[in-house]
Amino acid sequence: MREGNSWNDTMPYMQEALDMIQHKIARILNGDPYYEDSWVDIIGYAQLALDGIREDAENRRTIEAFQKWVEQDGSTTVVTSATSDFNSR
Repeated sequence: MREGNSWNDTMPYMQEALDMIQHKIARILNGDPYYEDSWVDIIGYAQLALDGIREDAENRRTIEAFQKWVEQDGSTTVVTSATSDFNSR
């Protein structure tokens, strides 16, 4: 899974969700496929990843709006710092 083309492009929360989903699938295939908690856990890990993706998208929209506001104001110092902080996540 880590050898996939996009693995290095994923955020740590995505990687963790994928790892745990893979773990749960292995448990299903090597244990009781009717054990409901494993299926519920897969849904939960996928939901956590989706929540992170949505939060990242909202943060990008906020930063873009802020950058436009600062461009109109003529100041760039704060934007560079805010963008740098976001991109380091």
